[in-house]
Amino acid sequence: MRVMKLLGACASLWLLAGCAASVHPLCDPATAEPDKRLVGMWERRDGNEGERVSYLHIAREAKRPLDASRSEPEPGLMRCWATGHDEKSLLGDDAGGARLLSTRIGYVDYASIVIDDLAQREATVGVEPANSPAAEQSPPVDPARKPRFLLVRYDVTDDVLVVWPANQDAVADSIQSGRIAGVARAKVPRPGKLDFGKWEEVTLTATTAELRAFFEAGGAEKWFNEESKTVYHRLR
Repeated sequence: MRVMKLLGACASLWLLAGCAASVHPLCDPATAEPDKRLVGMWERRDGNEGERVSYLHIAREAKRPLDASRSEPEPGLMRCWATGHDEKSLLGDDAGGARLLSTRIGYVDYASIVIDDLAQREATVGVEPANSPAAEQSPPVDPARKPRFLLVRYDVTDDVLVVWPANQDAVADSIQSGRIAGVARAKVPRPGKLDFGKWEEVTLTATTAELRAFFEAGGAEKWFNEESKTVYHRLR
């Protein structure tokens, strides 16, 4: 699946293979503010003796608004570029990028990452900086197309960024129990076909206001567990 392939390249883009989508972000794009603490280069090392190195570059979005009717990006819209390499083989990952919105609910920080950026990765999209000539070749944005979002929790200090993606099973459980609006459809086994993962679709359909109320009431606490967290260190 193309999105999953890029999620691997963006390993790092605060995501993991099993993920749930949301029709709405956790904040209003028109009034969201950028989290300036995220701006900069971040590094993560893992694998045997840390030979796998992943990098994140986070900054303000320079060109592409979420709302195609806007001439400039929303003030709070940010962009994250992800890439990496293997220090032993010297083989590098494909670069990938996505736009995101950050918000605080209670005392916790969250980001809403635009899925469509991950799914629509053309040869020149997600590789070149937004202000480069190659980026100008990006396909036109369809005004009728509404973006979807991946929801992640994060914590950032001067030198450490910790990220927790939403656990797909936990989100599906919240939907199936009727605590939050959405669709949770399990995969149907097909003879002769190996299916990875339990779910065919897990999509939150709750509005931004409903999502925030659910989070404020502690309903999403089990969505973000310690097993899935990723830690990055700032490069200076």
